[in-house]
Amino acid sequence: MHRWTQTARRWPRGVVPLALAAMLAGILLGACAPAEDGLAVDDRAPAFELPSTAGKRVSLSDYEGRPVLLFFHMAVG
Repeated sequence: MHRWTQTARRWPRGVVPLALAAMLAGILLGACAPAEDGLAVDDRAPAFELPSTAGKRVSLSDYEGRPVLLFFHMAVG
């Protein structure tokens, strides 16, 4: 047996999973925190324009008075 394994201390059972869970919870709570300058519930969305999947420019005002669902995803590459 290696000399360093004989003298090494082991973490008590359950400490590592608990630490990982605490780190994950901190990351998730930090990511879900409200933006300081963001919108509140029932605020009107600001005017914006984005490219559609067909390459056309689309603005939010094009859909005024109709329900709009925005889907954002991370682009890779």
